[in-house]
Amino acid sequence: MTNHDIDLINEYLSQDFFDVNEFEEVIFTGVESLLPQNIGTINYALKNLKSQEYIIFTNGVNLFDYRKKIDYNKIDKFQVSLDGTDEIIKYINQYSDSNIFNKIIDALCFNVAVPYQMNYINHYLMKII
Repeated sequence: MTNHDIDLINEYLSQDFFDVNEFEEVIFTGVESLLPQNIGTINYALKNLKSQEYIIFTNGVNLFDYRKKIDYNKIDKFQVSLDGTDEIIKYINQYSDSNIFNKIIDALCFNVAVPYQMNYINHYLMKII
């Protein structure tokens, strides 16, 4: 999706036969939402697509790295897929980082995500670790 696509969506929704001017939710998903080439589009969508809720689906690898590039306070939910141990995550995603699992867990635990969700995340992590 491009910024132009977002503008076209807004133009389409502004037509007289629609009685809504915002989405229930906007979900950023795909192969991996938090890739460098997606950051500009995510920020543009957060600014220009009206929605009751914004959600990012991610593998969590870049969650900490992009905390200053995306206003996480505008994100209502993060869905993070933990694909397994360090070895499994490195194999699936072809990462060389020897501590990728802990990097993801640290990003979740150090309040990178929306603060009110941290209790739920910490509770859930304690069950799986």
